[in-house]
Amino acid sequence: MGELSFKLEVFEGPLDLLLFLIQKNKVNIYDIPISLITDQYLKHLEQMEKHDLEISSEFLMMAARLLYIKSRMLLPKHEELEGEEEEDPRQELIQNLVEYKKYKEVSHFFSDRKNICDFLYFKSAINTDDFKINVNPDLEVDVLTGAFERVMKRFEDRLPPSIMLFSGMVRREPVSVKSKMQSVSRTLKIKGQVTFDDLFLEVQSRSEIVAIFLAVLELVRNNEVGFEMIDNQIVLSGAGE
Repeated sequence: MGELSFKLEVFEGPLDLLLFLIQKNKVNIYDIPISLITDQYLKHLEQMEKHDLEISSEFLMMAARLLYIKSRMLLPKHEELEGEEEEDPRQELIQNLVEYKKYKEVSHFFSDRKNICDFLYFKSAINTDDFKINVNPDLEVDVLTGAFERVMKRFEDRLPPSIMLFSGMVRREPVSVKSKMQSVSRTLKIKGQVTFDDLFLEVQSRSEIVAIFLAVLELVRNNEVGFEMIDNQIVLSGAGE
């Protein structure tokens, strides 16, 4: 294996450096090649010394620990222990590394969540007391939903079916809800009031019906449009009307 090139960055501790070497060599954390990892660990400390980087005592203690484990694994097995399963001298180090790896992954998870949340902004509450909207308190949005279903049924029952109806089955026809909101607002500004059904007199497609309905809902939600029931018809009016 060729000589590794190290990024001489500041590691959070000796376990962080060991985990880096294990991942760099792509070895099993439960079967660490202690001789290889020890040699690369010491070589990294030498590189830190050459660049006048401060080496804390915990890094030196880990170096001594690795050399001890390496020496134990190089020694021949004692005759009295023949046939018995000897404890792996790497076991405690492996356990430390596995626990450290878990904590590090959790730390990265919360760090990523924090970075995402730093770019989330919430709209402050709006005081709606200043808006004057003519909405009958006995009516609910369900009334608009029922009217929308009736408009859709009338559109589907048209005979003969419109060419645009068939074209909508093979291609997507984008209709902007925002543009329909502007269109409804302009109509109310000119006429003052308009029935819900009149908004759909000249529609040409199913998607246009949906866009108009969503536009009305959004305008009602924003307190820009009010509605009331007059002679069994839903009548829309603009703010202040």
